[in-house]
Amino acid sequence: MRILKQGELELILENHLKWLKNKEDGECADLSDTDLSGTNLSSLNLAFADLSNSSLHEANLYRTNMYRVDLRNTDLSEAILSGADLSCANLSGVDLHGANLDGIIFNGTKF
Repeated sequence: MRILKQGELELILENHLKWLKNKEDGECADLSDTDLSGTNLSSLNLAFADLSNSSLHEANLYRTNMYRVDLRNTDLSEAILSGADLSCANLSGVDLHGANLDGIIFNGTKF
Protein backbone atom coordinates (compact mmCIF):
# COMPACT_ATOMS: atom_id res chain seq x y z
CA MET A 1 0.00 0.00 0.00
CA ARG A 2 1.48 3.33 -1.00
CA ILE A 3 1.89 6.27 1.35
CA LEU A 4 1.64 9.77 -0.08
CA LYS A 5 3.42 12.86 1.15
CA GLN A 6 1.11 15.80 1.88
CA GLY A 7 2.24 17.64 -1.26
CA GLU A 8 1.53 14.61 -3.45
CA LEU A 9 -1.98 14.26 -2.04
CA GLU A 10 -2.65 17.98 -2.50
CA LEU A 11 -1.55 17.79 -6.16
CA ILE A 12 -3.77 14.76 -6.83
CA LEU A 13 -6.75 16.53 -5.23
CA GLU A 14 -6.04 19.76 -7.14
CA ASN A 15 -5.88 17.89 -10.47
CA HIS A 16 -9.06 16.02 -9.57
CA LEU A 17 -10.91 19.27 -8.99
CA LYS A 18 -9.71 20.57 -12.38
CA TRP A 19 -10.91 17.33 -13.99
CA LEU A 20 -14.33 17.63 -12.37
CA LYS A 21 -14.70 21.16 -13.76
CA ASN A 22 -13.45 20.33 -17.26
CA LYS A 23 -12.67 16.73 -18.25
CA GLU A 24 -9.94 18.00 -20.61
CA ASP A 25 -7.91 19.44 -17.72
CA GLY A 26 -6.52 17.67 -14.71
CA GLU A 27 -7.03 14.01 -13.99
CA CYS A 28 -9.52 11.86 -12.09
CA ALA A 29 -8.02 10.98 -8.69
CA ASP A 30 -6.56 7.50 -8.45
CA LEU A 31 -5.97 6.88 -4.77
CA SER A 32 -6.34 3.12 -5.01
CA ASP A 33 -4.07 1.03 -2.78
CA THR A 34 -3.20 4.12 -0.72
CA ASP A 35 -2.91 4.53 3.05
CA LEU A 36 -4.96 7.61 3.92
CA SER A 37 -5.54 6.63 7.53
CA GLY A 38 -6.38 9.62 9.71
CA THR A 39 -6.39 12.03 6.74
CA ASN A 40 -8.74 15.03 6.79
CA LEU A 41 -10.73 14.92 3.55
CA SER A 42 -13.81 16.67 4.93
CA SER A 43 -16.01 18.70 2.59
CA LEU A 44 -13.98 17.78 -0.50
CA ASN A 45 -15.41 16.77 -3.86
CA LEU A 46 -14.07 13.28 -4.53
CA ALA A 47 -16.81 12.32 -6.99
CA PHE A 48 -15.73 9.52 -9.37
CA ALA A 49 -12.37 8.98 -7.60
CA ASP A 50 -10.84 5.52 -7.24
CA LEU A 51 -10.19 4.70 -3.58
CA SER A 52 -10.42 0.93 -3.96
CA ASN A 53 -8.25 -1.25 -1.71
CA SER A 54 -7.23 1.79 0.36
CA SER A 55 -7.18 2.48 4.07
CA LEU A 56 -9.28 5.39 5.29
CA HIS A 57 -9.21 4.14 8.87
CA GLU A 58 -10.08 7.06 11.18
CA ALA A 59 -10.19 9.46 8.19
CA ASN A 60 -12.39 12.55 8.36
CA LEU A 61 -14.83 12.43 5.43
CA TYR A 62 -17.45 14.71 6.99
CA ARG A 63 -19.75 16.11 4.27
CA THR A 64 -17.45 14.82 1.52
CA ASN A 65 -18.95 14.33 -1.94
CA MET A 66 -18.17 10.73 -2.84
CA TYR A 67 -20.67 10.30 -5.68
CA ARG A 68 -19.77 7.23 -7.78
CA VAL A 69 -16.53 6.69 -5.85
CA ASP A 70 -14.99 3.23 -6.07
CA LEU A 71 -14.47 2.10 -2.48
CA ARG A 72 -14.28 -1.65 -3.09
CA ASN A 73 -12.39 -3.45 -0.30
CA THR A 74 -11.55 -0.19 1.47
CA ASP A 75 -11.05 0.12 5.23
CA LEU A 76 -13.40 2.84 6.49
CA SER A 77 -13.38 1.60 10.08
CA GLU A 78 -13.70 4.37 12.67
CA ALA A 79 -13.98 6.96 9.84
CA ILE A 80 -16.16 10.05 10.16
CA LEU A 81 -18.63 9.80 7.29
CA SER A 82 -21.45 11.90 8.73
CA GLY A 83 -23.17 13.98 6.08
CA ALA A 84 -21.14 12.38 3.27
CA ASP A 85 -22.79 11.70 -0.09
CA LEU A 86 -22.06 8.13 -1.16
CA SER A 87 -24.73 8.04 -3.87
CA CYS A 88 -24.00 5.40 -6.51
CA ALA A 89 -20.69 4.52 -4.82
CA ASN A 90 -19.32 0.97 -4.84
CA LEU A 91 -18.98 -0.22 -1.24
CA SER A 92 -18.47 -3.93 -1.97
CA GLY A 93 -16.27 -5.46 0.71
CA VAL A 94 -15.93 -2.22 2.69
CA ASP A 95 -15.17 -2.30 6.43
CA LEU A 96 -17.45 0.24 8.15
CA HIS A 97 -16.86 -1.05 11.70
CA GLY A 98 -17.19 1.84 14.15
CA ALA A 99 -17.66 4.44 11.40
CA ASN A 100 -19.89 7.46 12.05
CA LEU A 101 -22.68 7.18 9.47
CA ASP A 102 -25.02 9.92 10.78
CA GLY A 103 -26.84 11.64 7.93
CA ILE A 104 -24.99 9.75 5.20
CA ILE A 105 -26.59 9.59 1.74
CA PHE A 106 -26.70 6.08 0.23
CA ASN A 107 -28.95 6.59 -2.87
CA GLY A 108 -28.12 3.87 -5.40
CA THR A 109 -25.08 2.71 -3.45
CA LYS A 110 -23.79 -0.81 -4.22
CA PHE A 111 -22.97 -2.94 -1.16
